[in-house]
Amino acid sequence: TPTEWTTARAPAGKAEVLLNGAVLGLLEPGVHRQYTFQVAANQLRHGNPKPYSHYLETFVEQPTDHSGYIELVGKDELSGLETKLLQDEPS
Repeated sequence: TPTEWTTARAPAGKAEVLLNGAVLGLLEPGVHRQYTFQVAANQLRHGNPKPYSHYLETFVEQPTDHSGYIELVGKDELSGLETKLLQDEPS
């Protein structure tokens, strides 16, 4: 799904979809559409741990306290995640 940082476009040539080194399927050249690929459960068990390790180091281990976490992430960013509950909502 495109976001404010990406632009949706079809691949210019044949593109392989890889997961942990295994080819799951191919993207058709010049065809802009949504794709779905089946993934065997055993392929998900052996992923790349680096992104998760980086997340843990940055957001869990690095801040020394709650204030440090808020400073790291940003107060405005966290405030944007706030959920408002309706006062008239039945319990």
